[in-house]
Amino acid sequence: MKNIIYLILCFSFTFLNSQVEEGNTVRLQFIKVEEDKVEEFESYMIEYVGPAAKAAVSEGKMENWLLRRVAKNARYNAGFSHIAIWVATNPEPSWTQVWEKAYPNLSADARSWIYGKGEELYSTVYNANCEYITGFLRDPLTIPNIAIFNLIKSKKYNAYIEQEKDAKDIFEKHAKGIEGWHVMKRKGMVVNSEGAWDMVTIDLFDTWEKANQNWWSEIPRNVMKKHNEKHGSDLREIRHRVMTGLLFDARTDEKED
Repeated sequence: MKNIIYLILCFSFTFLNSQVEEGNTVRLQFIKVEEDKVEEFESYMIEYVGPAAKAAVSEGKMENWLLRRVAKNARYNAGFSHIAIWVATNPEPSWTQVWEKAYPNLSADARSWIYGKGEELYSTVYNANCEYITGFLRDPLTIPNIAIFNLIKSKKYNAYIEQEKDAKDIFEKHAKGIEGWHVMKRKGMVVNSEGAWDMVTIDLFDTWEKANQNWWSEIPRNVMKKHNEKHGSDLREIRHRVMTGLLFDARTDEKED
């Protein structure tokens, strides 16, 4: 019975330590912060927005909220400095109720000040609503520190999705260098633009050293050959590869050391 309960718990925590399932929406908020405001912005997000995010998770408003800092060597091409990840947001309760829960002793004016402060510190470059397809975490209770977002333009959309679905079990079994992996498809009319990415994969690692290694080299050649023969090997173009470090995780209250 103990083993059955453990397996049920592991099945529930499927993405970024959250109960997100295939078809759920995950919003990626790409944020730009000027260099001289980064320290103040990160403190603001963790100390002021963080409690509201934790309340949102505990009240069932969303499954999780994470804040990640883009590595400096990836910022120039990316055009943004941080990524906020909104996992499976629900209509109820309202955000007003969530903020009241997080800050019960603050007046409405004080809460408005918190809202407004953020507008002074950052700008949203764009939001991307994505539909979760599949993925895994080796330790369902831990958020890996390093996440690489591969923003992809598919060449054959449906074929590429099927290729990634089949790749999940291969990566989980053979690629021991990664702590987790996810794939999502971007929603909305913007994906029809030639210049826009329409898929994203997320590679998760516990150290920068592992993130800089070719983790896919661990997969036996005969396994990848069989996989490529089935699906083909020229189905995508990676437009941006964005390396990020974890700053805040609302579900576990994990913060950067």
